[in-house]
Amino acid sequence: MSFIYKYENIINLLIFITAVILIVMRHVDFFISPRFWAEEATQYFYDAYMNGPSALVQAHKGYYSIVPTVSAYFATLVPLEHAPLVTTIFAFFVQVIPFYLIYISRSEYFNTSLKKLLASLIILFVVHTPEIWLNAITSQFHFVIIVFILLLENKDNIPKSKRYWFYFLTLVSGLSGVPANILAPLFLYNYLITKQKENLYLFGIFILTTSIHLVFILTADRIGQIHDDITFYVIGNIFVSLFQYPIFYSWKIGIETIIILPLFYIIIKCLSPKKYFEIFFVSAFLLTTIMILTSWGMKGGIRYMYAPSIIMILGLLVAIFDISLSKVTRGVLGIYVALALFSGIKNFPLIDGQFYSKNWKNWHDQALLYKAHKVDKIVLYPPMFKISLPRKQ
Repeated sequence: MSFIYKYENIINLLIFITAVILIVMRHVDFFISPRFWAEEATQYFYDAYMNGPSALVQAHKGYYSIVPTVSAYFATLVPLEHAPLVTTIFAFFVQVIPFYLIYISRSEYFNTSLKKLLASLIILFVVHTPEIWLNAITSQFHFVIIVFILLLENKDNIPKSKRYWFYFLTLVSGLSGVPANILAPLFLYNYLITKQKENLYLFGIFILTTSIHLVFILTADRIGQIHDDITFYVIGNIFVSLFQYPIFYSWKIGIETIIILPLFYIIIKCLSPKKYFEIFFVSAFLLTTIMILTSWGMKGGIRYMYAPSIIMILGLLVAIFDISLSKVTRGVLGIYVALALFSGIKNFPLIDGQFYSKNWKNWHDQALLYKAHKVDKIVLYPPMFKISLPRKQ
């Protein structure tokens, strides 16, 4: 038994290492030629460049986001041509955390090497876009996955060091942006079900971070408002985004919509009585609904659907291992999970001219031209964004 246990630990470690390598290899040029992504430079880096340490308490987009704020400040401490490497490294470590949490997890949902492998594959491949890949400004969406894995963790008799690690991750996740805080009620629910006090403590941390966001939002110069009515279009958008997009990478109403109807039926009919229904599927629905309703024009988008899609497919994975379900049901769910992974792997790496192109200008070269007083604006990713940095005396 000890040999098997040791062998499984080695497998789990290899899964984690492979995931880390794939994070780098998907767009290795982001490390060779680091770049800023959109507002990562025009707002966060610009504020830090102009205001120094005082930028660390600045809100952007009406809410506070700790990772781009802190990473942008540290990016000002290195030569300008190397500044994006700092934010890229910050974003890289954020994206590694979910796989590390799965590696050390004691959760019943990740209690075998096979489950850890499949969960890691889902996080790596399902609904990924370069828009949220290795940049600090969209790390908030990866923090939702981090929070969700913390939600699943068995917190009985955990070591003090691990407990403080969970506190720290929850605090940073909550301060990373609004999305992670949407899952706060699930920690209270989990406490009521499991009686594990750590869930209550983590819920308390979210009360703090949510309050901080509310202060920034209510005192912002511009408070976003929902201008459109909640129509059948929006309801349909929520449905398609939650069930269809994670599997087919498509919002188009058509044959794909018909194919996912049995999935909707199975979830409502067969999975709703299960103890994991609220944790996985209510979480995914809650995230999808709130993110779409608060998005521009309530249209949603790929970056908004990353976390809900991962949670949805992880829920299907859990159901596949639920032997209380019929073999037919589990087999059908297995097909949907396989389709989701196939769609993701097919698009890995996802090279899309809208979000990434090898022909876009290099920050390093432009920064050197700026320092030589040959240009006043630096073109960012995507190229529609440019930053003009005033000359410092």
